[in-house]
Amino acid sequence: MGVTKGETGLTRRTFLKAAGAASVASGATYLGKPALGALALDPQAAYADPVEEVVECVCRPNCHAYCRHSVTVRDGLVVQSEMAHFPEECYDRICLRGVSSLQRIYDPDRIKYPMKRAGERGEGKWERITWEEAIDLIATKWKEIIDEYGPQALAFHHSGGDVSLLNCWPTITRFTNLLGGTYIDYNTDMGIDHGTSQVFGMNDWNGPSSNDPSDWKNSKTIFIWGYNVTEANIQAWHFLADAIEAGAKVVTVDPIYTKTASKSDIFVPIRPGSDLALICGMIHIIIDEKLYDEDYLAAKTCAPFLVNQATGKFMRASDMGVAPTEGPVNPATGQPTVIDPEIVWDAATGEFVPADQAQKPAVSGDRTYEGEKFRTAWDMLCNQMDEYTPEAVEALTDIDADTVVELAHLEAGDLVSNIHGFGNGCYVNGCMFGHALATLAGITGNVGKSGCSVGFPVHVGVGVNNQWLRMDLAKIPSGIPTLILPEVVETGKFMGEDFPIKAIHFSNSNALSNTVNHNELREKVLPKMELVVTQDVTFNDTVLWSDIVLPTPNYYEEEEIVALFFAQHPYMQHSAKAVDPLFEAKPDSEILRMLADKLGFGDQFMPMTDEEAMDELFDTPLGHEIGLTFANLKEKGVIKVPGLDVMFEGQKFTTRSGRVEFYLENPTARNDYGQELDIEGSHLPHWYEPAEAWPENELFKKYPFVVITPKGRYRIHGQWFNVPALRELDPEPTTYLNPEDAAAKGIADGDYVEVFNDRGSYVCKCILSDAIRPGVISTPKGWQRNQHKKGGYQEVTGGHFDPFSVNNSFYDTLADVRLWDGKE
Repeated sequence: MGVTKGETGLTRRTFLKAAGAASVASGATYLGKPALGALALDPQAAYADPVEEVVECVCRPNCHAYCRHSVTVRDGLVVQSEMAHFPEECYDRICLRGVSSLQRIYDPDRIKYPMKRAGERGEGKWERITWEEAIDLIATKWKEIIDEYGPQALAFHHSGGDVSLLNCWPTITRFTNLLGGTYIDYNTDMGIDHGTSQVFGMNDWNGPSSNDPSDWKNSKTIFIWGYNVTEANIQAWHFLADAIEAGAKVVTVDPIYTKTASKSDIFVPIRPGSDLALICGMIHIIIDEKLYDEDYLAAKTCAPFLVNQATGKFMRASDMGVAPTEGPVNPATGQPTVIDPEIVWDAATGEFVPADQAQKPAVSGDRTYEGEKFRTAWDMLCNQMDEYTPEAVEALTDIDADTVVELAHLEAGDLVSNIHGFGNGCYVNGCMFGHALATLAGITGNVGKSGCSVGFPVHVGVGVNNQWLRMDLAKIPSGIPTLILPEVVETGKFMGEDFPIKAIHFSNSNALSNTVNHNELREKVLPKMELVVTQDVTFNDTVLWSDIVLPTPNYYEEEEIVALFFAQHPYMQHSAKAVDPLFEAKPDSEILRMLADKLGFGDQFMPMTDEEAMDELFDTPLGHEIGLTFANLKEKGVIKVPGLDVMFEGQKFTTRSGRVEFYLENPTARNDYGQELDIEGSHLPHWYEPAEAWPENELFKKYPFVVITPKGRYRIHGQWFNVPALRELDPEPTTYLNPEDAAAKGIADGDYVEVFNDRGSYVCKCILSDAIRPGVISTPKGWQRNQHKKGGYQEVTGGHFDPFSVNNSFYDTLADVRLWDGKE
């Protein structure tokens, strides 16, 4: 075909070149960089052949997908993000946030230079300073604080804003340990997993949290608990669609008729915070109707274990005079394990014997040994569940008794998956929900095999060398929970000892946006800090309340390793650097190196290269097994971690007994801060109501709405809140109400409403929807405080939490709603 020219002399090819150059020039104007702006004015540059390359990067907010992106760079600028490919096609994906990533890079409001506060905290007035000035200001103040109060007075708060190895938690943990600073535990999304992990034996953040989502298609029935896959975790939706196509029956349990619920066979519109009661009711029915396999219970669970009724402990061989022996070293603690077998009653021989030696372990029956009374764990569970009749559960959950029975029969079937999001963990009973859910799956045998997922569908087995974090066996700080930080700062005490905290450093967290009771941090913690430092990309809530702000790069602007940290695929990944960091942004690790040098321990912190640091982190048995080195990963792009398809495959659990331990012999807290624990009342699952969000709460008369803040499709926690393409689709903060509730309040669709309680309030546009259960206010999360007409949604959330899981209870919140009067 010939080339057609018009009078302008432009061919189709040169027109496309010019259009490409114009788009780059537009980006240059967006950035406000003179060198790029000149490109738009230079005809030779506009018509020149562009220098273009495609590199593979990883998008890595804490969304769990960690998608591979094919990033096109033209003349030094990112011009396009597309889906790249994994070796297995089922993990290929990109979402609307990923596609819009270049707008985050070229955001005119990104943090460009080191800044020093020039007004009051929160006022948004800044003075540009040099990197040398910033590092000197921080180091000088930190040294003064260390000299007066000790290094523990320097607190460090980091989270999952960039889920990587080099510029996220391993590096900041190493820095904190070497400095002797205090780690602040961010307390988010930990509740349910802490409950399930004690039953199945996995350690929090160390092991598969569920079967791989690609296994969902092998299920016959899938229960989805408080998990809106289609919006909160859109990259996983196709796995559920595959399961539906393969014939799986889907049951969604949620207070809201979500898009996921609309794709389900059964929707269960449960009362907020009552899912735990429904699970207890299903366990009751399974026990009452004997919908269980007694041989399985005897072989794979703690059902036959004898429990001392005086101490609550399992009967062990040492109770019969057999001394414990030393077992293999626990890699997590570095200490030898203790072998002291659990004792059961062998119905075949009429004797007390170690569980693994019994011919026919009795799952039921009371026994006496040397005057001590014992009962099987199974009998204790049966007694505990006796009160949760269908009728009792109906009163708690608003789900009719017949439906409770129907759901229990489904749970008792074969190849059942129980998949949850983090919604149920947002109440104080979230940890017990995890304990109960694991018990339900454990007693029905729907765990440890294909088609039987239990938990949130991610892998968390990073497999890094903890020695690299500990530094010469220095203790990794268990951390002060963010939830008690206001109390610690006000009293100057922690664990009964003097513990002043005088400065705080934030990175990858945006704590003010992502922590309950925003006002507590803003009004009780930050005013008492002599210095607040934040490393970040954008001017978010936390940045605005800082003294020194340090600019960090976008995901495409630095080379990184992305590990299996809550990942929904089984691959370690290399993420290439597509372009140099814009303006004066520096990687988190480089900033920490500069601070370490200034503070005098740079030769200990990271004297090695980034590649050497990663190789030290990969120096683990798993790393050796799969050939995990920086160079190898960079060459291949991805390396698959084996053995993650099925959690506890073959029903081999990592509890002390190697079985499902629905009876917790030693219930433990995830974070020890000296709290009181109800050990006796936590051995077995049981119902208890949310701390605040419950009709029987006296506060309910004043504040009759439960406030939930679900994750939507346009933002990831506190990120992507100001991307132009997404703002076109979702322009401003909104809250959803049921039309009946709105009518009673005189609220119309599109009105601005104020949601309020004794802690605070926020104002946003109201959208009426029949999908919202009456009595519920739903406000999608991720907006920053200054994007609301008034206040911010975290101002109404409370600081109550479960002492075992120590987790933010975002939804355990009561409030009321009214038409906004327009006043600030």
